[in-house]
Amino acid sequence: MKNNCIRSIRARQLLDCKGRPAIEVDVITEGGALGRGSAPTGSSVGMYEACVLRDDDPSRFMGMSVFKAIANIHNIIAPALMGMDVMDQQAIDQRLIELDGTANKCKLGGNAIYSVSLACLKAAACTMNMPLYKYMAPREIKTLPVPTFNTINGGHYKNFSLPFQEYTAVPYKAKSIPEAVEIGCVFFHAAGEVIKERQGGAAAGTGNYWGWAPPVADPREIFNIMQEAAERCGVADKICYVLDCACSEMYNAQRDTYNFMGREIDADEMLGVLKELTTSYDFLYVEDPLEENDWDGWQKAVKVLDRTMVVGDDLTVTNVEKLKKGYEMN
Repeated sequence: MKNNCIRSIRARQLLDCKGRPAIEVDVITEGGALGRGSAPTGSSVGMYEACVLRDDDPSRFMGMSVFKAIANIHNIIAPALMGMDVMDQQAIDQRLIELDGTANKCKLGGNAIYSVSLACLKAAACTMNMPLYKYMAPREIKTLPVPTFNTINGGHYKNFSLPFQEYTAVPYKAKSIPEAVEIGCVFFHAAGEVIKERQGGAAAGTGNYWGWAPPVADPREIFNIMQEAAERCGVADKICYVLDCACSEMYNAQRDTYNFMGREIDADEMLGVLKELTTSYDFLYVEDPLEENDWDGWQKAVKVLDRTMVVGDDLTVTNVEKLKKGYEMN
């Protein structure tokens, strides 16, 4: 139908939650449906993730502006997509892939391509007068994702470095989203109070990823703090934990080791550390337990960490070929 055809595509720069420039795209159809999309940017980024195209002009937004990517949308993407049926997402995405022609979307920018694709998808949902989740769902929705609460953050601090990136709580036994949100909120603030006591009354600071800054460098002590917080607010029987290791950030490629609490350990030792944690505490999953190129090590990780799921974020980066490889290698 002509009303479903793309009439205009416009992009602009905005700031994300960390004050970094990002792209926002409006797609409008001939029928007047509006879809608006914006690509998120992570702080810990694997080497195989799609390219976030920035201007690298130090005189503007500390080199992080995205005006080149916006120009690509206006000058290359928009003319190619004009008149296409917004309901045919596969054709739109294929056209975007062909226009870029690179494996990591570095010509036009993964941020440009994703934002346009998402805006088209939302315009299609608007055309059908449906919320996005219902437009995408092939059948009646009976379950919802469990919210996760990034509670204590790893990274480099004044007197020490805490291994692993995010220490997260998951209210996986909540019976509804409102209950899960309340559990997560109460737990998060309880963790802040436990940290305050451990610091002799000094208020808990903000960590690198907007959870709490840790008071100690030992991951075991961090989970002791989280467990104490869960018990204090009466939710210990309703939550479990998630650990985003981001081990590629800790990896020394020259020595094939990981920097862990002031010493170097190999992949087997790293899995031993994680095995102890996942045996001592209830985990939903462990993310990126080894660096992003160690496929043999990941095979071992799935066997060793047998009390929890193993999630490959940096390993597979939502790439179809990498997902196939991971499936074939178990």
